[in-house]
Amino acid sequence: MAQLGLPVPREEEFVSAQVVPALPGIGKPLAEMDGRLWSVASPEDPVHRAPELPSQSASSDHFDGSRWR
Repeated sequence: MAQLGLPVPREEEFVSAQVVPALPGIGKPLAEMDGRLWSVASPEDPVHRAPELPSQSASSDHFDGSRWR
């Protein structure tokens, strides 16, 4: 969330944003998710299928407040 310039949710909070595939150099914050770069969508951007996110229940994954590990 922070990489995209969005508020970082605290435990048991949620933040929602539409994202679109992005390329470096577009002048927007970027984050890598599901093997691609993404940025927060602008109103004129087309709708895209959202990236796959790591499961919070996966035993080896955990969220430390800024990224998945």
